[in-house]
Amino acid sequence: MLLLFLYWIPAGMTLGLGMGLVAWFFIKFCKKLPKPLTAIIVSFLWVFAEVVGAIIFSVYTLGPGSNFTVAFISYLTLTLQWKHKILFVSLIFFLIFFIPAPSNHTPKKGIQVAITETNFLPDSKTRITPPFDRQEAYNDLVLYALASQSDVIVLPEDSRFSGNFMNKDQVFDFLRFHSKKDVVLVDSMRVDSDEKTVLRAYIYDTASQQRFEFDKQYLVPQGEYIPYIYKILISTLGPEDITSRTIADTKYEPGILQGEEVLGESIPPILFCFESVTPFGVFSVKRNESPFVAHLVSHGWFKREPEILWNQLDNMLRTQALFNNIPIVQSSNLNQAKIYWPDGSIEQPELVAESGYWKLYITNI
Repeated sequence: MLLLFLYWIPAGMTLGLGMGLVAWFFIKFCKKLPKPLTAIIVSFLWVFAEVVGAIIFSVYTLGPGSNFTVAFISYLTLTLQWKHKILFVSLIFFLIFFIPAPSNHTPKKGIQVAITETNFLPDSKTRITPPFDRQEAYNDLVLYALASQSDVIVLPEDSRFSGNFMNKDQVFDFLRFHSKKDVVLVDSMRVDSDEKTVLRAYIYDTASQQRFEFDKQYLVPQGEYIPYIYKILISTLGPEDITSRTIADTKYEPGILQGEEVLGESIPPILFCFESVTPFGVFSVKRNESPFVAHLVSHGWFKREPEILWNQLDNMLRTQALFNNIPIVQSSNLNQAKIYWPDGSIEQPELVAESGYWKLYITNI
């Protein structure tokens, strides 16, 4: 209970501080304005308060998944004079919000994509689902996807299908043996190297016999990394073996690989699960020739499905598809497979096969 208190009370205070500052500003400067004007101002102030609260929370939860630019901006706003502070903050928010909307229509390029949906619980890699059953399920899923003659196959986040092979050549041999046409397979898994843990996507392209690698950049607080201040708190509470194991299991860091090679038109850029919450998620990975963005999702680290948040996640992805004028294809574990089109619509793709652990959908981009 003490640990929960230390986690949630400060988090709630930092998230709510933006609303508190805006409320103070409203009472001091806007309380006596005419009601019609007040209604308009309150709408803008409310959104502004949410953004400020999110930025303050980002500073509070600094860690491997945070952008240290936020801390630098906060430092400047504290050290500059008032008139320079107002000018600087106004410029920052102008740059954040001034994102022109492009054309909503993207012509289809005739690429058939196999979208997948799996149902593996958080500890299925170790206990509840035997490892052999999990491997067999993914093997069957990929075989069905290859039989569909799709151009691209997208597996959910941390599927670890290619981890069942000795090396990448065996993966290519498997794909070529079961498919008569060139195919692109998108897989991902946890990778430990040099005392660093990253979540990495592997894209296998049989046409060029190349494997492209993309690392997750934005991590989930508490789920994939523990903010610095909480590491100290956890270390002071409970038995040493429990606290050390908790910290060891959540030691992910942003990786450095971002597929710097020249990518073919059929190779989609990768947007990992939590990266959808940053407004520049798709913008930072998109390439002009990309036909779509592959969004790899897993809600496996939740104890129960966070359905109450799904609408917010949908709206984030709809907005990113719209503003970047590119479809987003979502393959997911413990969530729904979907397509987010550049006109703001969400499509449930066509179901072509399923088993107890997975579903396979087909769409044309």
